[in-house]
This record gives sequence, structure tokens and C-alpha cells, in this order.
Amino acid sequence: MGLYHTHSEGRSLLDPANTLAPIVNVAAAPTIIMHWNDAVPAAPGVVNPAPLNATNSPYLARFSDELRAKERMGLVLLEYRQGTNFLGVQVVDLREPDPLSPAPLLTSADIGFTLAPDELRWHGTGACGQTVGVARRGYAIGIR
Repeated sequence: MGLYHTHSEGRSLLDPANTLAPIVNVAAAPTIIMHWNDAVPAAPGVVNPAPLNATNSPYLARFSDELRAKERMGLVLLEYRQGTNFLGVQVVDLREPDPLSPAPLLTSADIGFTLAPDELRWHGTGACGQTVGVARRGYAIGIR
């Protein structure tokens, strides 16, 4: 799953989101355990792994029923639990919002929902007015 940055650099994750990124709702996951790594580290003194909450990292947080992210990019592993019961794991790709995607193309999704990448998105016009395609694989890799 991809999670776009919901906050711009320098903003606290406790503030309301200030980018056009869709909000990821995690209400269905009672407990999320974050497996921290060098790409997205925990706050100093936080053990690995640790519950994902509003204070365990300045880069990725669970605030109420939302996942919020900023500044760092990379893959992280989230572990879902209900009490002591293991529910599953999910690799999440933290990324900056795509500057080629206007706000209407971004939609909200619940955690665990399979997101299919855009394989081809039409963008702009070329010489003589023909439409120019931007082929994409995944969310952040573009081939022109």
C-alpha cells in the first residue's frame, strides 16, 4: 500500500493534514505495531517494534483513526493485532504526493484495501495538439 505525505516539512503530525494526499483510515485496526527502520526511524528512546501512535515517531503517526506521514520516504512494515491476536502484516510505501496528480485523482482508502496502480495516465498535450501519455508503474515511478 502507498501512503502519501499528509503533512509538509516542518509541520507537526498533530496538526491537521495540509497536503492533497488522501487520508488513510485505520479504524478497523485496533492495534498497529510499527517495525521501525533506518528509512523511517522511531523517536529517540522508542523500542523496536512499538505501537504506532501520535508520539513514537516524528515521521509516521497514528492520530485517532488516521495514518499521517511527512518528510521521510521508504518502506515500513505494519503489524495488525486485536488484543493478543495477530491479524496480519502490511508493507507500506511512504512517499511524497505526486506533483503530476491533481487533487481529484487522489482518493481515500481504508487500511488493508488493495490499491491498484495507475498503469497509464494521460497528461498534457504535445506538438500538433496530440495527447501525450505518461506511463507509470506503481505510484511514484514515471517513464516518459
